[in-house]
Amino acid sequence: MKKITIIGAALLLLVGCAPAVEDAAAPTPTATASRSEASSPEKSTRQSETPGSDGSEAESPEAHTEPTEEATVDEYGVSEETDHGLLLKDVGQLAGLVSAYDEETVVQFTLTDIVLDLECTSEWPDQPENGHYVGLHFEVETFPRLADEPEPQLFMSSFDFVAWDDSGRRVNGPAPIGMCLDPSDEIPSPVGPAETLEGWVVLDVPTTSGTVGYVPNGIGYGGWEWRYDG
Repeated sequence: MKKITIIGAALLLLVGCAPAVEDAAAPTPTATASRSEASSPEKSTRQSETPGSDGSEAESPEAHTEPTEEATVDEYGVSEETDHGLLLKDVGQLAGLVSAYDEETVVQFTLTDIVLDLECTSEWPDQPENGHYVGLHFEVETFPRLADEPEPQLFMSSFDFVAWDDSGRRVNGPAPIGMCLDPSDEIPSPVGPAETLEGWVVLDVPTTSGTVGYVPNGIGYGGWEWRYDG
């Protein structure tokens, strides 16, 4: 299985059995991610089971299926790099990381939904400063082996995301948005070893179409990118 080494913490992006992207030309993203009609997390069919603001309870290592090489090319997709140097993904497509020391999977996650103009669930929500809230719903599983890695946790907050408009111009700042979601709807971050959870990350953007990139703190260079459309 081909992999891409991430500069820094030396974790590896888990991708399909395709030529490594460092040997391939970086094509312009062409895939279009499906998007739900504007809704709140409470109305989404992929709503999380209200993870607590202090993080979901870690499952015991015995409760986890040991990660294997069962993931197929169709599940992870081919290795296709965007103009921003990230791996292009479709909504619903599996992504993940393997150990810095061998090929054992330490993190798997899926972006299951992108919702433009997400309805806030906080009791006192802030209005988007840039015009539109974009909600990203993730399902995440970490394995016990993550505890042995140089970075033994996964960061997944708005600090770890970037948005670009259709021309490739970056459109969100480094600061996270104000209060939009009830804490029970958010992905707890960081995520520790041996956890299974789901929840939302929200970005504040000025455009109704473009791409969003996930570049987690602590893994060095690399990440994943998805398309959203109004």
